[in-house]
Amino acid sequence: MMRNIFLIVLFVFGLNVLYADDNTASNTFDSNSDTIIINNIPLSYNIEIIGSDSRFAYNLLDARVSIKNKDTNRHYLKYKFVWFDENGFEMAKDKTRWRHAYVDAKDSIVFKDLAVTSKIDSFKFYIRGEDE
Repeated sequence: MMRNIFLIVLFVFGLNVLYADDNTASNTFDSNSDTIIINNIPLSYNIEIIGSDSRFAYNLLDARVSIKNKDTNRHYLKYKFVWFDENGFEMAKDKTRWRHAYVDAKDSIVFKDLAVTSKIDSFKFYIRGEDE
């Protein structure tokens, strides 16, 4: 009986993921407390998150995210780093903006950013297609 309930819940969850709106996160990669979110389901099939890394340089959080284009076409992207303090509150909202980039076919790229204040201790990285 419990197995049947579990399968039903799993099925409903799977449907939600399958029919998710393009504005919801479809592919999340966790690396410690850092989170990378791809905001486009078709893009998540073509872009692979290789990894993320962060360190403190001169008391500021230095963040890096590596991605790879698995497709045979160039992808134009928008990305941004969103910064959080130790309590999980978003910081430096006025400094957070979408940036433009592209990754060539079968190529990889590293996105980097440096926090603007020493109060920041974690980040989220968002990436989506250029035309969104």
